[in-house]
Amino acid sequence: MHPTAWHNCNHFFDTCAGAFQRPGTKVIEIGSQDVNGSLRESCPAAFEYVGVDFVSGKGVDVILEDPYKLPFETDSTDIVISSITA
Repeated sequence: MHPTAWHNCNHFFDTCAGAFQRPGTKVIEIGSQDVNGSLRESCPAAFEYVGVDFVSGKGVDVILEDPYKLPFETDSTDIVISSITA
């Protein structure tokens, strides 16, 4: 993971996610496979983190079957994060 991705995610949770500080806050990370770091580590411990990706791997909780549809109920997720590097 690029250091700026880590920094930006930490900054987001430090400054913006406070509005969501309640039990059961659900965070979905799209592209969560841990190749060289994970945004999971930035997510506050009180939040429910779910990592999704197209393939199985470290940091992946849910494997997407359809790239155009997330397998979650409407209004069941509070925050969606992603950090894609090329």
